Amino acid sequence: QEPSENDRFDAAVELKGLTPSWPAWMYGATSEPGEPGHMGATPRASCWWRWTAPRTLDMLVSLPPAPGFNKPAIVVYRGETLGSLVRVADNLDGGVPAEAFSFRAEAGVTYRIAVEDEPGMADQYRLSLSPIKLPANDSFAGRLPLTGMGRPEAASSLGATLEPGEPELDGPRVGASLWWSWRAPASGWATLRTQGGGLDTRLAVFKGTTLATLQLVAVNDDAEAGPFGVSSGNSQVGFAAQEGVTYQIQVAGVAGRPGLIQLEWLGLDIPPVRLIGVVPPVSDFDLPQLRLRGTKGQQVWIYVSEELPYWNYIDTMTFSTSGETLWMDTSRRSPSKFYRVESSP
Repeated sequence: QEPSENDRFDAAVELKGLTPSWPAWMYGATSEPGEPGHMGATPRASCWWRWTAPRTLDMLVSLPPAPGFNKPAIVVYRGETLGSLVRVADNLDGGVPAEAFSFRAEAGVTYRIAVEDEPGMADQYRLSLSPIKLPANDSFAGRLPLTGMGRPEAASSLGATLEPGEPELDGPRVGASLWWSWRAPASGWATLRTQGGGLDTRLAVFKGTTLATLQLVAVNDDAEAGPFGVSSGNSQVGFAAQEGVTYQIQVAGVAGRPGLIQLEWLGLDIPPVRLIGVVPPVSDFDLPQLRLRGTKGQQVWIYVSEELPYWNYIDTMTFSTSGETLWMDTSRRSPSKFYRVESSP
């Protein structure tokens, strides 16, 4: 196997056009004298590309991970030599490499792109660049309708902005906001949430028809993600909805970070998950099962106790449909067990 042709800075592969894509073959990659550390203070093994922006635009850089391997670091620089490099953007937000990130490219500027992996790895990736299309619901005027209970609306906030006049609320700084509107089909306690995607979101609900007249109804930054109160970055709000009233929904990235968003209306007056009963094993080869009733999209956290009043958390389950379902207890066998469930909402 031949080592990577673009292991060195001065052998960088040239990417051309608005949507270039190139295999990132890391076999035999090294670091060279004077090379900066892309993910930490010490450089590891890297390959290089260069790309000249044909015009000023926002670009998405993506590098799907190789199966079974960690994601590598990707860094975009400006500069003609190793010693003059200036970091423009990277996929290391929070210290964990992401599959994609964005940066503002200026017309005529040549950017240097480094992909850094562990030494000795022979992974093959595909590095791709593409222009970012502004989300249709980036502006308040372009908000999209949220329809259907338990049916998540998926969107990407890459390229999204905060427009002048968007409400300033207490709490963390946010940006890259998207907008939806929802008309309450009946009166009741409405529950909305964001989930998945790994983006730390802030979810806010307003009444009003213009940015200047918006009145805050409910807002949440971090909903509890489990029995230990550890946040996953998801948000959840509940509020008393009035039939026929249209509510405006803003989902923004904490610290202005963009990413993948899933917004979901769980329903009106959702009851807590109910533990209906236990289905005991009928033979030594069977396992006990819990019969639970809940609403599509609800999460339930399950606890078990062999000696009251001490409880141990053992699993989280999300209802894929509304109604009754069975959950199988695969924890260790015991002559007797007690079960407890908690749900959100």
